[in-house]
Amino acid sequence: MDNEGISKKDNQTIESGLLIQNIEVSPVARSEADIHSWRVKHIHAEAINGNRAALYDLYSDCLLDAFLKRMVAKRVLGVTKNKLRFVNKAGVEIKTENDFINLRQFRKLRQEIQLQKAWGISVIELMNDNGFFKFFSVPRKHVLPKEGQVLITQHDIDGIEYRKPPYNKTVIEIGDFDDLGYLLEACAYVIYKRGSIADWANYAQTFGMPFREARYDGFNELVRMQLENALEKAGSAAFAVLPRDAELKFHEMKNSA
Repeated sequence: MDNEGISKKDNQTIESGLLIQNIEVSPVARSEADIHSWRVKHIHAEAINGNRAALYDLYSDCLLDAFLKRMVAKRVLGVTKNKLRFVNKAGVEIKTENDFINLRQFRKLRQEIQLQKAWGISVIELMNDNGFFKFFSVPRKHVLPKEGQVLITQHDIDGIEYRKPPYNKTVIEIGDFDDLGYLLEACAYVIYKRGSIADWANYAQTFGMPFREARYDGFNELVRMQLENALEKAGSAAFAVLPRDAELKFHEMKNSA
């Protein structure tokens, strides 16, 4: 790890990690998700030559759900809030090692390791920043765990083999190659919840507003047009404009549920 990492030259920061230099990260593709698209992305991720990019984009989108985001953070915090101590075989603490594991970057590394449970995989490059520890977590949608490769762009079919030299000297891998993480199951419930809230909002908009009725003299066409124009501008609730001698009835369902 002596020659890899981040260094500064002429007051400019130079990224010299072997992986961080090559990856072209794409933004999250956010689209309307339903259970069918969730299943399709799941199947594609598990295929023989599958790619996790679409599924991981769905994970990122579902993590906008405040409850799910907080539950993931709570799980990570439950482990990382505990302090670590480095001791030798005799049980004596080694101060230099304890100073290292108390670094902010090392605490962030512990958090990234714990996120493997959520996403299924973590590939992390360790780097040397002018003698200080730093790491780069490879975007997970660029990782092919079965092949042990990091893709330069997320839709490539092959990439950098991080399990082979020289990458295996600075890259660590956490997780099993066939693990898609617990976000796979959680996303299904987020999608169902979004759909339920959307259906309820639509129901409330449709049936929660009072129905409006306006009457006019059956021979006065000008008044009818004026009534329709006024009711349309007054809101989106349903309305009816009827002649005075007309009769309007509403038949409610016996089971309102």
